[in-house]
Amino acid sequence: MSATSQNPQFYSLYATLFNYNEWGSAVYDLDRDWGQVIKFIEQINGGRSRAVSSPDGIYRKVTKPRQEVVAQTVAANGTQVGTNLILTFIDPTYTGFRVKDTVMDDKYNYGRVVAASAGTITIEPFFVPTVLTAASHFVASCFVMKIVDVSGNFNSLGKTNLYKQKTIIDNYASVQRDTAQIARREKFNTYMHNGIAYYWSENEREMMTRFYKDYVTKCLFSVKGTDVSPVEGAINGTEGIREAIINQGGWYVSSTAALTQAVWEDMINYTSTSYARTYQDKVFLMGRSAWQAISAFYVNNINFTVSQRTAGGQDLNFDVKTVTIAGVTATVMIAEFLNDNVKFPAISNVPGVFGTKLSNSIFMIDAAAIPSDGPEMAMLPSIEKFHFANDDRAEETIYKMIGGMTGGGPGNDTGPSVYNNFQLSSTSVDGVSLEMLGDNGISCVADNWALWELAD
Repeated sequence: MSATSQNPQFYSLYATLFNYNEWGSAVYDLDRDWGQVIKFIEQINGGRSRAVSSPDGIYRKVTKPRQEVVAQTVAANGTQVGTNLILTFIDPTYTGFRVKDTVMDDKYNYGRVVAASAGTITIEPFFVPTVLTAASHFVASCFVMKIVDVSGNFNSLGKTNLYKQKTIIDNYASVQRDTAQIARREKFNTYMHNGIAYYWSENEREMMTRFYKDYVTKCLFSVKGTDVSPVEGAINGTEGIREAIINQGGWYVSSTAALTQAVWEDMINYTSTSYARTYQDKVFLMGRSAWQAISAFYVNNINFTVSQRTAGGQDLNFDVKTVTIAGVTATVMIAEFLNDNVKFPAISNVPGVFGTKLSNSIFMIDAAAIPSDGPEMAMLPSIEKFHFANDDRAEETIYKMIGGMTGGGPGNDTGPSVYNNFQLSSTSVDGVSLEMLGDNGISCVADNWALWELAD
């Protein structure tokens, strides 16, 4: 996110910090590392945000599904027709198999497709076995998987076209605002807070802290939709990471029991096999209680043989934040907002679970880029930032000062004063208003992401 002061007389330290495309980097350490998740999102976006200008603030991303035959499940034992079998799939609409495809079941029995229509294929024997029988081959509940096309040696013909519609993922930019009001006397005198000096500029910092914390929870927990409200009319909701995983068919478990090693490794296996790649780039956002549970799974598998010597002795690191399990390298990021028991105080009632509900949550994000069939015909970030703008500006956030009877000014003076009683004022307020506005969202391709959370 980026925020720029539009008033040349107002030079704010915080507005300067926010005046970067990598907004999270500027505020990362301002308040207990809450901005860590924003920093991660900005890193995979290269510090950029896409400007969109549709009237309703929607961003539609065109992604490319796998243009190939998908394994199908057999509904019942096949129908024997001579040495051939007629197979019927659980999905009666599937039309991916084509004549001359060779297929096998999960027992390594082979066949060759000689006829195909929606939800069914007819196969002939293909060497192993030499004779197909309905009771033994391609039986109910087995998978039918394509191996390769086998065409005739002489004067072979082409195949029917296989085409899959592109996948459209959409999300709305939603308007987010916050305000800080600084009174003239407050600015001039400063005031006391629990006996400690509390300077007028602190109001601005706290507004910005609130704003970026809201942005963090917007990215994770906001829900998508449009509505017309009695308050200010039309509103948009942005789909956050949690809802994207659920809506797009990712691996999702709302658990009534504590996390087990088997469930944790099943989560890793799902996310790494749904998009099969040699190199897997996974990021796990989790609370501290979840990381404590996972660390306990491997306590007997990690032997610390080397320690780092320091001036006062030795420093041992018992936290391993990058782990490789079953060939999948996962980077663990402890998301501090999940551990905030002031903002999210709910305690779980699940036996054997410690800490708050959210501190036990695990979000798995595939950080690898995804192919797009949109106008750019390029690889896109799996989490893409976007904002509403019709001028291709890079800033996601608008930051301005509205001067009243008195302005902000660069120092602690009460000015600027009204000279000769003829100077115009924006409002009648005896002070100045600082305004932040973001009209943005994130677009996630989350069908192979995962989320484990506690149901209660």
